[in-house]
Amino acid sequence: MNKDRQVFSILQGLWFTLLILCGITVCPVATIAGPRGEIRVVESWRPDVNVLGHNVLQYLFEYALDKNELSPSLALSREWIDDTTLEVKLRQGVRFHNGEPFDSYAVKFNFDYQRQHNQGRGVQVYMKNFRDLLIIDRYTLRLTLYEPDALCLNKIIFGPISGWVIGAPRYIENVGWEEFLRRPIGTGPYRVEGKIKDYRKVPEGGVYATLVANPDYWEKGSPKIERISFIHYSPKEALQALTEGNVDLVTSLIPKDTLKVAESRHATVVKGRQDVTYTVGVFNLMSPHTLPLRRIRVREALNQAVNKEELNRYAFRGNADEMKGVLTEKSGVDLSETKTYEWDIVKARGLLREAGYGDGFRMKLCYQERDYLVAQLLKRFWGLLDIDVEIMPVQWEWIVRHIAYPNTRNGYSWDDEDWWVVVYSDPAIEPEVMGGLFKYAFHSGAPFQCASDFLIEPLNMMYKKLLRTEERDKRFEIYKEANDYIAGQALWVFTMAPVSLYGVNKEVNFVPQSSQYLYLDYSSVTDRHWSLRAKNN
Repeated sequence: MNKDRQVFSILQGLWFTLLILCGITVCPVATIAGPRGEIRVVESWRPDVNVLGHNVLQYLFEYALDKNELSPSLALSREWIDDTTLEVKLRQGVRFHNGEPFDSYAVKFNFDYQRQHNQGRGVQVYMKNFRDLLIIDRYTLRLTLYEPDALCLNKIIFGPISGWVIGAPRYIENVGWEEFLRRPIGTGPYRVEGKIKDYRKVPEGGVYATLVANPDYWEKGSPKIERISFIHYSPKEALQALTEGNVDLVTSLIPKDTLKVAESRHATVVKGRQDVTYTVGVFNLMSPHTLPLRRIRVREALNQAVNKEELNRYAFRGNADEMKGVLTEKSGVDLSETKTYEWDIVKARGLLREAGYGDGFRMKLCYQERDYLVAQLLKRFWGLLDIDVEIMPVQWEWIVRHIAYPNTRNGYSWDDEDWWVVVYSDPAIEPEVMGGLFKYAFHSGAPFQCASDFLIEPLNMMYKKLLRTEERDKRFEIYKEANDYIAGQALWVFTMAPVSLYGVNKEVNFVPQSSQYLYLDYSSVTDRHWSLRAKNN
């Protein structure tokens, strides 16, 4: 036996020598490395959404903003059978974290459960048009609608708290929806360790969620990081923790902080890939307290007075794209004929005089913390028109309470709202950006409808046509028409669309995805990362 092994070793050596002499490079057999290391993350935009979205809970389709379309996830394909029936083919061989199978029955359960138990919550507003979800076979479904809606899938993919997520059916049935959100079980690259806490109730520096790699994830080779801790920090404290090397990733980095990150020996700045984040001023055109805004010349004057070059330089540090209407060139929409508002104070003053407000007026401008510099600059720009601007900081919850979903809440009255403009920054949460803006703001009954039905009526007609348009190129023609109308009527204050910025530990290979969610399964850590050094020591 030993003699046979010696002969085999000699022959193997001769074989390798022959390969080398022939100029063929011999590589050792590679071993597939599993996930390793740990990172600490500060999620700055909707932590409740981004902890779960994609990483734990997944959807049938996800956003591919670089392509301006939906891309396969738990589903592989979709096809319209007729204008109210959509057939969906599911991915096979996928299991939930607890071993339950993912199939048509699991999707059907989630669809029925959320319609029954979560009425009035987020995505349910958009599920009213859904008639039923029919099982054709174990991996084929048909979604039927009451009325045609070419964007129906876009409407139900809106974050794991309010969107149509796919969770483990038997588990949800056993524990209920609220417990499911604290200890979710999905199909994603990560599983939740313990429970997810309310990030708003966690002290500075506290961990509110911990994710661990899913060893049975359906996409082989992912994830690459073993453990992820989500930490609650205010923007100021998050910046300090990043520059001192105490956290590894800060999302939605405020542009003015990029220099401090660049100067740090621990961190660097990473820009988003093809994402679109818009920063606009949303007009209150509904309240009796804001009558001057109902005049188009006033809205045009406010836009004409905005110095976008200064905004980009001081508020965004050069990391922003020009908005043409509510869109940018990244939207995929033809913007060649869209009306733009070039900075012209003389013209702006003339427009105000034409509207009967040459002596100016007083107004209230609200903003979220990250948009402080934008608000300050707008106050200065409009001050040149003799407009007295009071600026007021607000939280996201204030925006939801005072602007979002006014058409779905009892007792809501625009008579109680005395704000004039809200500076609003948000990532484009739909691959067809204009489709998302249509849905949320620019048709009668939309959650963020801040303009009268009279102004919105032309957009209503476009929206109805859009929902019956299955051909993508034709939808984009409608988007062009809609954006031109919105720009022409100056329905918002069009500023700049900032690029997403991330503060990242230099020993983390962070891969920003073309989506509104925080994908962490493609990122990894180097051998010099603190988590591996600590483990080796």
